[in-house]
Amino acid sequence: FCTLLKLKAQHNTMELALHGYQHDFLVQMQQQHYASQGDSSDLSAPLQAIIDKAFADPTVMSAIFDTFHCIHCGSVKPEAWINARKGKKDPYVFNLSQKAQSLLTSEILCEV
Repeated sequence: FCTLLKLKAQHNTMELALHGYQHDFLVQMQQQHYASQGDSSDLSAPLQAIIDKAFADPTVMSAIFDTFHCIHCGSVKPEAWINARKGKKDPYVFNLSQKAQSLLTSEILCEV
């Protein structure tokens, strides 16, 4: 999720711009694991779960943030579901823990 774009953060609410494929992934997680927990349009629980897993497991944190994966320059060959939905980002509002917001608003620099 290095490509998440922070737009603003206030209280526990944070607005992030997502590529279509990122949104699709969270929707799929929401439907499979969190649909019974309330508003099916709220994608906060799946994103929070990804971040919590990254904090709990250094291997996951490393896989997400220690390597640069550029889907735009052709250095990697993304799957069709990513290729078809990359490029345009749309804003979405998430209710995330302060710890998650701190991670997403921090400078995460990957070596290029």
